[in-house]
Amino acid sequence: MSIPSKYDYHRYLAAKQSVDNRALNRHVWERMAEFVKQASQEKPVRILEVGAGIGTMIARMLDWGLLQNAEYLALDVDGKKLSAARGRLAEWGKQQGYSVTDNATEILSIEAPGKNVTIEFLELDAHVLGSESEIQPVDLVIANAFLDLVDVPAVLPGLFTILRTGGSFYFSINYDGEMFFSPEIDQELDETIFRLYHESMDTRAVNGHTSGDSRTGRKLYQHLLNAGAQVSAVGGSDWAVTAQDGKYHEDEAYFLHFILNTIQEQLQAHPSIDLNRFQSWLNTRHAQVENGSLFYFAHQLDYFGRIAATEM
Repeated sequence: MSIPSKYDYHRYLAAKQSVDNRALNRHVWERMAEFVKQASQEKPVRILEVGAGIGTMIARMLDWGLLQNAEYLALDVDGKKLSAARGRLAEWGKQQGYSVTDNATEILSIEAPGKNVTIEFLELDAHVLGSESEIQPVDLVIANAFLDLVDVPAVLPGLFTILRTGGSFYFSINYDGEMFFSPEIDQELDETIFRLYHESMDTRAVNGHTSGDSRTGRKLYQHLLNAGAQVSAVGGSDWAVTAQDGKYHEDEAYFLHFILNTIQEQLQAHPSIDLNRFQSWLNTRHAQVENGSLFYFAHQLDYFGRIAATEM
């Protein structure tokens, strides 16, 4: 592919799906999967995902055979993402030969022998969730690549009030302040760019809310304990993107171009960076994506646990 002249966030989320598939910590995933299977034996397991985006986590859980008897609530502040999620999931179900019912209401139904999954799409800001929410209690709360974009101490209590007694949480792909590109261009410049980019994450605000922390991964453990949670499993979920024979997997070249563009948008007006050196750095990195020589790594952490006083 050529270097994009415009960037589309929906395409980035779709391109990121294969990266997340490799990254998700399998030990933490299996603990979550075991909970879902047990919770769905006698009645549909109720799952709420915040920051559901275009539905990549739902698609993953369906594709990996985890959702058999479930009521899934996909929540996102962006209605356009939810509309894209509805279309993608309906098409996925039809391609699998399932019975898909989409009557243009909030609920999408996917059915097959032994499978009954309903998906409700909720356009709502996770910051307003709380004890007065009209959402009925759920068994599991999911947040994938989301909590590092919000004020975690402010959001967690609202999420946990929606969990039923003994309910669990699965919080995956939480960025933890470490990234690098290889091959190295200029160590001093690389370190400056990463430091300033992390600072931009730490000071970001959206709609009056603190929006992100570059070390969410490590801080999340204590945030969870402070919110009354018990952590049952934790593990690394690092992004590692390389090319094979000069080609990146699926649409991961676009994913890399998008990451570089995000860094550019955050730092292009920063007074502490030499814009000429920065632009040269960006040009070189984009060219490395084009010739398949760029290796990108980002460190993240996954968590699974419950709100309970006793061990699982």
